[in-house]
Amino acid sequence: MKKVVLGLGICLLFAGCGGNKVVCTATEESGDEKVTMEIAATLKDDVVSKVTTTMEFSNEDTAKEYSKYMTGSKLSGKKVVSEEEATEDEKISKKEFIETMEDSGFKCK
Repeated sequence: MKKVVLGLGICLLFAGCGGNKVVCTATEESGDEKVTMEIAATLKDDVVSKVTTTMEFSNEDTAKEYSKYMTGSKLSGKKVVSEEEATEDEKISKKEFIETMEDSGFKCK
């Protein structure tokens, strides 16, 4: 029983088994630079209500420079995090979000 509860907790926390979050990831490299991106969409009634973008750069200076272009972003070392609520005009379905992200080279789960 303890293993089942622990497994369910991990599933809900990391994989979004509750169905209220989609997480998409991608990595890009160019020369010496590398960036790992995670875009997590919080869903309400199968519609994206909030998007959290986390980008981790291989270089702190690049992260600092990039953070200037992300509205409301927070910089922590090599990591830049931005969180935005979707406006009525920006709200899209879970399916549309996944299709858009996968078309852009992300892997979603």
